[in-house]
Amino acid sequence: MRNMTVVISDLHFEEEKKDIISDPSGAQEPINFRRNVPAVAFEDMMRDVADQARTNGAARIDFVLAGDVFDLYRTQLWFENDTGVRPYCDNDKVRPALETKLLSILDGIAAEADVGRSLKVFSRFQRGFYLGDSTSEDSEVAFGMPTQLHYLPGNHDRLANATPAIRNRVRSLLGMPAGEEPFPHYILSADPPVLIRHGHEYDRYNFGEDLSHTQIKPDLPIAWYNAATWGDYNTVAIAARLPFLFRQVYPDPLILGDLALQVIYCRILEFDDVRPQSAVLDFFLNTTVPVKFPNEAGPGPRPARAPGAATPGDIYAHREDLQRAMWAKITPVIRRLRDEVLKDPYFRSWSWKLFTWKAPLLFLLLRFLPLNLWIARRVGRWLRKHRNDAGDGKSSPETFAAHEIAVHGGQACFVCAGHTHKPQVAHIFTRNDLKRFYTDTGTWRNAVLSAGDERSYGRVNATTYVTFYGREADPCQSSHPDHGFEFWTGYGQNWPVDGHDH
Repeated sequence: MRNMTVVISDLHFEEEKKDIISDPSGAQEPINFRRNVPAVAFEDMMRDVADQARTNGAARIDFVLAGDVFDLYRTQLWFENDTGVRPYCDNDKVRPALETKLLSILDGIAAEADVGRSLKVFSRFQRGFYLGDSTSEDSEVAFGMPTQLHYLPGNHDRLANATPAIRNRVRSLLGMPAGEEPFPHYILSADPPVLIRHGHEYDRYNFGEDLSHTQIKPDLPIAWYNAATWGDYNTVAIAARLPFLFRQVYPDPLILGDLALQVIYCRILEFDDVRPQSAVLDFFLNTTVPVKFPNEAGPGPRPARAPGAATPGDIYAHREDLQRAMWAKITPVIRRLRDEVLKDPYFRSWSWKLFTWKAPLLFLLLRFLPLNLWIARRVGRWLRKHRNDAGDGKSSPETFAAHEIAVHGGQACFVCAGHTHKPQVAHIFTRNDLKRFYTDTGTWRNAVLSAGDERSYGRVNATTYVTFYGREADPCQSSHPDHGFEFWTGYGQNWPVDGHDH
């Protein structure tokens, strides 16, 4: 018999109710883009875990939720009855108003149907059971061995560790024993020999310290985990703020009556799933939706430019016209967001931290650079030219993992982390004929994959989990190695896709 540890991360359970735009008359279907993972995916995975446990003779199963399980940032609830309460403060500075807001967001997340059903999967595991049949909650089957659920906060659920009340609520949602003590930030297991983190420790924009030039101890200072980061601001003040501002610029009845606005709104809700992120501008602009230009009066397509030159359909067949029209729709929202960001003292302080002497140049560019499609395109091209999605060899997560003291000291043979949403297995080094590996747990969120020309997109489900095995209790009776792992990842696409892509 051997110990077995399963790790998943980056589920990003979200509150989605506030994203919905409904027609009060009921004549039109609500506008919403569902981002939460269907619960059946986790139910299926638990059956696979049970099969693996039986096949490999597991003595016990530890299941680790390695961060970014609850997305406390990506919700329009931050701006409902807005009193200015925001989450970008250190954990030890959370006051009652912010605690109340975070508890309400957790409740909103759990109230989502798929999330509530998914949370039952983990609660059931903690009790030692899984569903033999996803169509019936009465089909519980016992794992037949001890099971224990573990939770590590990531950067998007950093504040799950902020107060005793929040920690207790999270434990209740996951079916863990009640308690107010802080959640751990890492797991270092001797059997199987693995170090598990969320992975934001390897990202200076989402962690309280830059670890790029140091050996990394397993037990890092709590203050670094508690610290607010640039990523907190980015997600709340930009990603979550965009759909809210869009509905301020274009009231809901107007969006309901304009197909182009509906498409843009849905893309705003999913833009942070686009890969690579440098393709986001093209994601907003490239569409087959006929768009009426702002200076056109009345309904109908844009008229031909000159008699006999082209029909309206011919004009809209040209990507250039479509892009200009979509840009005209988005520009007022971007302008309002830009003005808010420039006035925000938090943005100013972080700009100096991150860009030092370049900060004034950044402010000048944001303030005076025209919101012109020609300029935006060139900025987009520059980003595409200079992006390095595979890492530069110095800041890639596997490079950080290779600096983990636990790996060099022989305490761990494997480093397991998520955060990047890019699943992978990397061999980080060999020493004395012993191999050391880094595994990235990817994400369970949808991915929007860009084509090579970054003008068309494909939406896919992503799933990744990693299973680590420890040594046999009686190695003389076993053909198993001393330890090992299995890495399961893949994509699926079996649902209706956005019909407005090129």
